Amino acid sequence: MLGIETNAAPLPDRRKQIRFPMVLRLQYRLGGGPCQEGHLVNLSSGGAFFRAAEPVRVGARVELSVPWPYLLDGNCRLQLRIRGTVVRSDSFGVAVQSSRHEFRTASKGKASLKAAAMALRSSA
Repeated sequence: MLGIETNAAPLPDRRKQIRFPMVLRLQYRLGGGPCQEGHLVNLSSGGAFFRAAEPVRVGARVELSVPWPYLLDGNCRLQLRIRGTVVRSDSFGVAVQSSRHEFRTASKGKASLKAAAMALRSSA
């Protein structure tokens, strides 16, 4: 057998919340900085773990915005917003302890809003 053999018991999982594996794109913002792209790896009520293109400083305040894959009432897009603090950052990804999370209805963008306004004007 190759490697080092040990009789040590595996370390217990210290997490208090269940983590749900997810593969979703997200945007994140550090402090008041620009939005950057990343990928959500897992999520719990206490935080999130995501992959970022660059290392993130432990202790940094971060806001995540995740387009949710399900529609509200079958027709309204949602975004999950998470605010928190980076508690770990390494080559595997970034762990965030959540201080606040909420679902918001996602905007349809300026172009669709403008088209809807024009349609309302023409029907009046």
